[in-house]
Amino acid sequence: MSALTVTPPNTTTFQPSPELWRLLATGPKENLLEIAQVPALKAEATSCQRQLEILCEPSGAQVVIGALAPLVIVFGKGAEAESPAFWRVYTDALGDLPRIALDRAVSEYQRTGRFFPKPAEIRDLARPHVEVLRQAAYRAKQAADYQPEQRLSDADRLPAEKVQALMADFAKRMEGKDVLERTRKRKVRPAPCARVDETGMSAEARALLERQGTIKPKPLHQDQAA
Repeated sequence: MSALTVTPPNTTTFQPSPELWRLLATGPKENLLEIAQVPALKAEATSCQRQLEILCEPSGAQVVIGALAPLVIVFGKGAEAESPAFWRVYTDALGDLPRIALDRAVSEYQRTGRFFPKPAEIRDLARPHVEVLRQAAYRAKQAADYQPEQRLSDADRLPAEKVQALMADFAKRMEGKDVLERTRKRKVRPAPCARVDETGMSAEARALLERQGTIKPKPLHQDQAA
């Protein structure tokens, strides 16, 4: 379980309650419905939805450089760290990460690393935080937009007697009608690439010629032909 899952982001604009954060960041997707169906939780999710979206935004080049600066001091890079080309490698690889995820990845690496990290190492540490943050933002938005299913009231429902009368009227009007007549009479032209039988004729072509009386219907079984 990632640290961000246990400890929610705590900024001046986003301070979620422990209960809301648990439902946003952990557990099955059904947690979304629990948030949406509890008025207090839905109201809180609605109020913090935009803040979560902002927290998911890319950090950008300057934030990446600032976040990695402590590691330069800890592990040392000398003149290499003064080169724009050196930093471009890191900003290109990490600039799309949310700032909170980047900061926590750097903090974790600082406690366990032995050398200045490669971009992929920081990115791997940031990934769980990114996933949790984006999931929380998604669930907050879905909960805020959730509308319960509208059920018909008894006043809006047709009486059972009315429904039965409508069904009986429909059955009466359809009585004696051949509902498949148009389908049977539909003229289907054989497709150029249709599958053919042993006589070299497609099923569509045979059906067309049989309707026109050009050929006799093909027997279904050999004993019928006899």
